[in-house]
Formats: sequence, C-alpha cells, structure tokens
Amino acid sequence: MDRHYDLVVLGGGAIGLSAALSAAETMNGHPVIPGHRILIIDQFEFGNDQSSSAGRTRQFRYQYSQPYMTELVMQSVPLWKDLSDRAGFSLISDSGSLWFGHADLTTTEGGIGAAKKTMSQLGIPSQDVSAQDLEQRFGFSGLPDDYAGFLQPNGGTIDLESTIDVLLRECHKHGIHMVSNERIDDIGEFGGHVVLTSATQRYVGASLVITTGPFINETLAPFGHRAPVKIWDMVSCYYPIQSSKAASLPTWFAFHQSPDGSPDLYYGFPPVDNGPPGHMRVCPDYPFAVYDDPRTRRTPSDDDFAGTTEWVRRHMPSLRPEPAYQSRCMLALSTTEQPLFMDLISRGPNVAVCAAGWCAKVAPELGRLSAQLALRGQTTTDITPFRLET
Repeated sequence: MDRHYDLVVLGGGAIGLSAALSAAETMNGHPVIPGHRILIIDQFEFGNDQSSSAGRTRQFRYQYSQPYMTELVMQSVPLWKDLSDRAGFSLISDSGSLWFGHADLTTTEGGIGAAKKTMSQLGIPSQDVSAQDLEQRFGFSGLPDDYAGFLQPNGGTIDLESTIDVLLRECHKHGIHMVSNERIDDIGEFGGHVVLTSATQRYVGASLVITTGPFINETLAPFGHRAPVKIWDMVSCYYPIQSSKAASLPTWFAFHQSPDGSPDLYYGFPPVDNGPPGHMRVCPDYPFAVYDDPRTRRTPSDDDFAGTTEWVRRHMPSLRPEPAYQSRCMLALSTTEQPLFMDLISRGPNVAVCAAGWCAKVAPELGRLSAQLALRGQTTTDITPFRLET
C-alpha cells in the first residue's frame, strides 16, 4: 500500500533533518506542514557515519572568499542559537578560528587574502597573526618565516553529534515520520506527485527534498541530471596532548605547501567534551580516495594516516605523534567554482536538491531554504550562485 505525504525528505543528515524540521514549524518562509505529513528516509541508520554528516565535530567559521557564503553563515547564526536553546547548551564553541600559511595559496577552503577582503567588506572582526605568534602564542613549530594569517574570534567548533541528536529529537516531537535502512531504487512522477520506490514499499510525496550527500548523482539519475561533483573519502586522527598549550588552541587551518609547491593542507580542533579525553583531532584537507561511485568505498590503510602524523610530528610539539583514534567522512565536492548546489529539478517546482560542499556550518539555513524551494518554488535568499546547471 502506498504511503502518502505532503513532503518527503530523502537523506537524513544535518541538512535533511533541518529541512523536515523547518517544514513543520512557523516563520520559516513556507507553508507549515503537519509533522505526520512529513517523511524522512535514509538508506542507513539516522546518525550514521557512512556519509557527510559523520563524526563528532566540524569547524564553524565566517571567513570565505565569496561574500555570499559569509552572508549565508551570518543568516544561519539565529538558527544555531535556536537549536542550542533546544539542546540546553551551545552547539558551537567560541574558541575562535585561526587561518595561517601562504596568503596567496588558494584551496577548496578559499584563501587567506580573499577571506580577509570579504571579512573587511562585511564587518567581520579579525586579528592579524604573525609567524612569531604562531610559535609563541599557538605552539606551532618548524613553519616558514613568512607564514602569517588571522584569528577570527567568533569561529569555533560545531558539536555535530549533538546537533544531529537535537534535530532528531525535535523531528520526533513534531510527529515527523522517519524510515531508516531504506534504499530508494527508483524515483518517478505520477499525477503531479513524486513516487519513490524501494524493494518493499512505495512512498508518494507532493514535494521532495533531496539531500543525499555523496550519493547525490545516484539519486539524480532518474531525473536525467548529474551534479558536477567528485566524491572525497577523508580521514582524521586524534592525538594525545602532551602540553597545556595545545588545550587552548582555537580551530585552525594551515595553508601549507610541500617543497614541490603542491598544497599540503591540514586543519584541527581543540579538545571537545564529547571527544576522547586528552586528545586533539587533526585532519588532512585532502582525500585518501576519490570515487565516481560512493558504493565502491574502500577501507583506509595505515599509509592513509601517515601524512597527518608527519605534520603533527614536524609542526605540533604539544601533541604526541601517535594517533590513538581514527575517524572518516565521505562527501561530494564540487568540481566547479560553485561551493555547493541548490536548485529545483526540471520535473516540477516540487522537487528541490541541496548537495556538495563543506556545509555543516550552514546546515540549518540550507535545510530551511531547501524546504522553501520544495514547498514554494522560491527562496527568501538569492540562490543564484548555487543553481545546478543542466
């Protein structure tokens, strides 16, 4: 027997859960849908570690090369405060965000010079940081003498694990239906509605939001679309703290270059309450594997963690270069200049897609905009930079 809903959300990570919750609540720029008329489907368990919402933490930052991305972060702040109020504690720490390295090096995260220009344009405060500061104040070592950067004091660490928990709890409070471990094999259309078919069930929705992360092109295939993305599989490690200076670090990102001139990028987090006690997470900003099909995902080897441990050994004397815990995350990354994709699918104004990019920091706002797009066919924020060209 078919199950009918006013809104179906396919993909139950941070953005998908935010979209469903937004749809059930007032003052979000779209019609309010009763919770029991909303369905979220995930092919894995909710809160799984199989895709882009895996792991305990993400960095929260305002600095971007593109002003419209910084504006999107600013728009997300009231939504983060609301979620934190519901959680009963802040979901984002106020440790600050430190960027340093080669000022003219451009990466998937942007660049120091362009980010400083954006912050200046939009009134985002920052403090210049010298090579001497990096060693004496923040405890790094062995860095080139010409390294410099900035500290943005309002950045911090997102407690992603707790964010997912709060979103799930709030969705349950609204009576939103949730189906886990349900892989959708086909998506079609009938009578102006979207029909999603699994091995055992058909779900019919008046509107659909697609937030399937690295599985985005598998989901878009029935619509005849393909997003220009590559699938990155990434690892990180937790290292034992052996100096008190490490415990006071902000979140950080190093715009580093190898001797051959290629980017050699790393970032890290201060200790967090829900992480391994006495350890800090350090991550490479490059993949250990790249896929066209995320279902070909492989298990990382010891060699895939070696570069991160070597970075810690050379530049972070406050940590012991012995990885004690490991984590991984798989995400879709745009192969164009667009940082992420959000658009309507051509079969109708009732199918919206949101995919790609480093989006945790703006997940509540992207969820709200996705719900607006699916339910109204338009958004309160200009999403022209995110349109999916077909």
